[in-house]
This record gives sequence, C-alpha cells and structure tokens, in this order.
Amino acid sequence: MSALLRDRVILLTGAAGGVGSAVARLAAAQGASLHLVDLGAAPDGTGRDETALDALAGSLRAEDVRVTTEIRDLAVRGEPEAAVKSALAAHGRLDAAIHCAGVYAERTLRKLKDEELDRVLDLHVRASFELSRAAADAFVEQGRPGAVVLSIGQEGFFGVARQSHLAAASGAVAGMVRSAAIELRKWGVSINAVAPTARTRVTEEMPLFRGVSSRSLTPEAAATLYVFLVTDAGLKVSGEILGVAGGRIHAFQHRQTTGAFVEGRAFDVQEIETVWDEITRG
Repeated sequence: MSALLRDRVILLTGAAGGVGSAVARLAAAQGASLHLVDLGAAPDGTGRDETALDALAGSLRAEDVRVTTEIRDLAVRGEPEAAVKSALAAHGRLDAAIHCAGVYAERTLRKLKDEELDRVLDLHVRASFELSRAAADAFVEQGRPGAVVLSIGQEGFFGVARQSHLAAASGAVAGMVRSAAIELRKWGVSINAVAPTARTRVTEEMPLFRGVSSRSLTPEAAATLYVFLVTDAGLKVSGEILGVAGGRIHAFQHRQTTGAFVEGRAFDVQEIETVWDEITRG
C-alpha cells in the first residue's frame, strides 16, 4: 500500500491525548512528518506535563518518523499562530493542521464559573479560528492546497445536561467551518470538523462507555477519518461536520421543517400555539 501522506507535514495539536496520539501514529504510518503540540494538561485544562508528548515523539522517532514537538497553551491568544510558524520553521512547509486539543468538565449552566467558560471558548473556539486562519495563510503563501481539520463534540447538535458550555463551543466551530469553507475553496484549502466518539482518559467514565468492550469505539477508529481528510482525496471534502464512532462514519446536516403558513399576513401571538406541530414537525 502506498503512503498517502509521503512528504507531507502535519501540525497536530492535542497530540498526546487519546485521539491525538492515534492520529499522530496513523499519519506517521502514512508517511507524514509531524509537528506535535500539547500542553499535557488535565482533562479540565489545568496543569502541565510534557511526559506523554515526549514518549509519543520518542516512539515515532524510533520508527524513523521526522517529528518536532512543542509545549504550548493554545488557549492563550497568539499561540496557535505561533505554532504554525514553528512548524514552518522546523519543516520548511505545512500541508495540514489538525486541532485535537480540548478540555472537558461537566457543569450545569447555573454553576459554570466565568473562568471555566473562558477556558472552553478560548481553546475550542478562539484557538480553532486562529489556527485555521494561520494555516490557511501558510497554504496560500506556499501556493499549494492544504487542509484544516477541527474537533467538536456531538453535544453541539444534541442537548446534553451539564455541557451547555461545550455545546456552545461546538456549535460555534461548526458554523465557522461551513462559512470558512466557502471563503477558502478558491485557494484549494479545505476545512472540516470531526466529532469523535472514542474511549479516552477523558471519556472512559461516561455512561456511554460502561459495559462497552475496550475494543469498541477506539481512538484508532476515529483517527482514520482525521487522516483521510488530509489526504489528496480528503482535500476534495470541505465544509463538512462529520461524526465517527467505531465502524460508523456519518455527517451532521441541517434540516428545516416545512413549517406553517398563513396567506398575506403574519401570525398573531395566540395563533402560533394552534399550529405548533406544523412548525416543529412538518
């Protein structure tokens, strides 16, 4: 089998996490050189530990993969752009940016602290925007196509208790992807988002994974979609919000109901209740 990513350079954030490390290994197996970025923080974004990133990089170098690493807090303004510049300086080119970095903490709307909300929005939304912008600039300046792949959660599409802050971030990134894809296509730059369902240190205690075989819903299964999206075939895909869970890959798509209508006027307030089923189910 030919290496689908030979001579490609990929910037990967959240590289030491469950999904991120699986993406790194699969991309390397397909011939890519890697610039790996991770803070080594706890799931809620606190702390710093480079042990896991160093171990991953060491194992890849032992297989003759060209790897560079950085410890960066991508929630800090300017750090995503700096990571892109570092990747370019280290490798001389950039072909794809994959953003797997994220934080996870369950809080109800009423108990969510401002600093917790800021952390989620800074790392999931602002960093996604800054990384996409900096990577797109690099691709355009190089005069070559490039790919951006962002990560979101399914809570952005389905209501999940104690995750309104995460849902807000995921919804924002999904909207950005669809709009940015329209803007970037004339330069051959693709941008997509992936919502992975995978057993990692962050998710393994969730009810979804209780009683599920450790061989199911693996990070390695999720990694295949991320890697596909940065191949030549994947570059043809843009503006998609995709989900992956084990052996299932699917797309999230908007749907409008047919709705209710009145002729030649607007609805009055009381009338809306009488046609509610038509509005929401038609």
